[in-house]
Amino acid sequence: MAKTRRRLCPCGGELAYQACCARFHAGEEPSEPARLVRARYCAFVRGEAEFLWKTLHADHDDRESDDFDAFAVRVRRTGTVDYRKLTILDHDGPDDEGVARVLFHVAARMDRKDASFMELSYFVHDGEGWRYLVGELATPPSSWKRLSIAEFRRLAASSPRS
Repeated sequence: MAKTRRRLCPCGGELAYQACCARFHAGEEPSEPARLVRARYCAFVRGEAEFLWKTLHADHDDRESDDFDAFAVRVRRTGTVDYRKLTILDHDGPDDEGVARVLFHVAARMDRKDASFMELSYFVHDGEGWRYLVGELATPPSSWKRLSIAEFRRLAASSPRS
């Protein structure tokens, strides 16, 4: 008898999608920002534009035009990205202003080239759930697996601005 391998959720959790991120994509609110990052990553992998839109903070740049259809087209275009792995590196907060941060790395390929990135994301609770406010992107240093938020901030401060 052939063994069937259980397909795990794209977020990197130990459960199948239906038992993991599907409940968030169906409307349940993640209880903390790091869990929201996992659910948002999974939504990018699966093209779940509605969930990504819902979890954007009202002050996020993509919400300025309030044009979901244009946003959805951009999200679905990321289907050409081969998302390979999400790694949560560090998280903290919320601070005195209610802002929580999550530092993560995404291994990805696009057009057969490395498209991996690191992001420090900022989240604010809007009374219903945690919402993605803004993120700082960086090219991952060779030692990214041991990077903390404080070290990321030092690297970002010393990087030349383009």
